[in-house]
Amino acid sequence: MLSCLRPISAYGTSGLRRPFSSEANVLPTTLNTSPVIVDFGVSCCQGKLKENEDHYDSATLQRGLSYFAVFDGHRGKLSSDFLRQQLGIILSKTFVKEEHLAKNGHKLMQNAFDICEEILETEIQSSNLDQMTKDHNGSTALAAVISNNAELVLAQTGDSRAVLCRSGEAICLTDDHTPNNEDEVNRIEKSGGWIDWDTKLVPYVNGILAMTRSFGNCYLKQSGITHTPFVNYINLDKANDQFLVLCTDGVSDWMTDDEIVSIVSQFDDPNESAHELTCCARQYGSTDDATAVVVPLGAWSSKTVSTRKDTVNFLRSNTLKRD
Repeated sequence: MLSCLRPISAYGTSGLRRPFSSEANVLPTTLNTSPVIVDFGVSCCQGKLKENEDHYDSATLQRGLSYFAVFDGHRGKLSSDFLRQQLGIILSKTFVKEEHLAKNGHKLMQNAFDICEEILETEIQSSNLDQMTKDHNGSTALAAVISNNAELVLAQTGDSRAVLCRSGEAICLTDDHTPNNEDEVNRIEKSGGWIDWDTKLVPYVNGILAMTRSFGNCYLKQSGITHTPFVNYINLDKANDQFLVLCTDGVSDWMTDDEIVSIVSQFDDPNESAHELTCCARQYGSTDDATAVVVPLGAWSSKTVSTRKDTVNFLRSNTLKRD
């Protein structure tokens, strides 16, 4: 699936956004000269469920600021679709100028996530979903704002992942919010929640949710589930930073960070590399919705295409991976 990076103003301030364009993934000419980002690639594949609960978005927030995000919904797509529609709009109203990234990036991301959660909870409760689905409907969110001054602010809620390739090496910029994270487990238990395991020994909060942070999931708020994001600020290196990958757990649960970087490095076209990531996740045994966004950075054109050719390891299908 392809998306055109559009000015956020194309959507107005309320209501549904316009459909994605099938044009090439290129930044609009309204950006400053010598942008950090030239183009980008996207692949979003449906898993075994009846509908794809993954969503993604991309836009120009303000002059010099680019926005990319992936969302992984659960118990339906209401929450992930809401975030796709609204998070970029809210960020466009808070990130007014480029210099805000270094000074106020953390606060602005937190505020945008707070606003989204407040509105989303109202949307969920006013929907025609059954009460059980209302209680447990939710979504992860992983949002990146990149400036032409080579600054990156990431905000993560849930278990979607961001991987930066710097000089051919993988650098993970996120920390999965799951019951496998000791700090997250301690926080959940202090809030009155507990961890239980299914028959495959996959841990769940209160035996229900496989992550410790999420939008929505109103029923589990009293057990420590929170939308509060992990926010990371990075000064990008234009000479050595080659690309950024944002992906949902349908990809990252089945591939290491090094494998993600190796696969993307085999392609000159970011769309092809994003498609290869989701295809490889399928071959490795993933039946979950899988989304990958590949954002070329300053050193993309000078990168050396990897000579390593990853092959499918069918033993992965027998490992304990979560769908």
